[in-house]
Amino acid sequence: EGTSISVHDDDPGAGVPHEVRRGEPVVAAHVQHEPVAPVAARKGVAVGYELGDGVPDAIVGDVGRLRQIVLNLLSNAVKFIDRRPGKIAVTCQTTADACTLCVADSGPGIPPDELERVFVPFRRLPQHRDRPGSGLGLYFAKTLVDQQGGRIWAESAPGEGTRIFV
Repeated sequence: EGTSISVHDDDPGAGVPHEVRRGEPVVAAHVQHEPVAPVAARKGVAVGYELGDGVPDAIVGDVGRLRQIVLNLLSNAVKFIDRRPGKIAVTCQTTADACTLCVADSGPGIPPDELERVFVPFRRLPQHRDRPGSGLGLYFAKTLVDQQGGRIWAESAPGEGTRIFV
């Protein structure tokens, strides 16, 4: 048997911690039934999860906010992948002082001069103005991350996909 990973709600009335086994994705346990799955399947986008070595056995935080952050990142990735087969990888890695979640996609990428602006409300890349959306998904993800004292950033290059880190 593997080591258990517990993700607890900060809400004292939330009840029992959410349990998943090492080797199963912490994040996937909370988003696999969310609305992004059918859209990803329709677009031929595969979503994979990997929990890296050294991720602590217990991650204590606000599961509702984590779920919303990941859903916003996944929704954004699915929306902008424009070739088949599309791919999204959700990974979690640790260092001595941080646990970092990454949502990486095989989409068209973001020009370097636009990377910081993707978190600005209502900001949409010129080449994506024909797609549905309000330009608020990454802004809300950043707001939720900021509220919890975290950090969010993007790495990308045109034609190479995008990686959003939390």
